[in-house]
Amino acid sequence: MKKVVAGLVSRKRKDLVNEYLFIEYKKHPGLHGLCGGHTEEGENDESTLIREFSEELGINIKPIKNIHIMDADVKGEKISIWNCIINNYDFVIQDEEIVSVKWLSVEEILNNQKMFFPAIYKYFKENINVVS
Repeated sequence: MKKVVAGLVSRKRKDLVNEYLFIEYKKHPGLHGLCGGHTEEGENDESTLIREFSEELGINIKPIKNIHIMDADVKGEKISIWNCIINNYDFVIQDEEIVSVKWLSVEEILNNQKMFFPAIYKYFKENINVVS
C-alpha cells in the first residue's frame, strides 16, 4: 500500500480568520490539495514532508503532529495529514508540477467543493471544529 503524507499549514488573516495553504497541481488541473506526496524508500512522514515542501514551494517546514489518517482518493492509498509550521511565505514554486498556491478559509473551502480533491474536502467538512 502506498502512503501519502500531506501538510496542513494555516495562518491567521488580519481579521483573525484561519486560512489554509492549498496547491493546484498541473497533473490535476482545477483541483486543489495540501502540499505533500508519496513517501520514498527510507523516508518517514516528517522527512517526506520536509522534502516535498522544499521541492514544491522552496521553503522549510516543521512537521508538528500527525492529526489524521484516512483513505486517499486513489484506491489502496492512505493519506496522513500532519499539522505543520512554516516561517517563510516567500514561495519559490516548482513550475513543472504546480499551477498555483492559494490561502483559503474554511468558508471558502466548504463553499467550493468541486475545487478540491474529494478526500481533502471530506477531511475539512468532517473535522471543521478541529481545524477552524
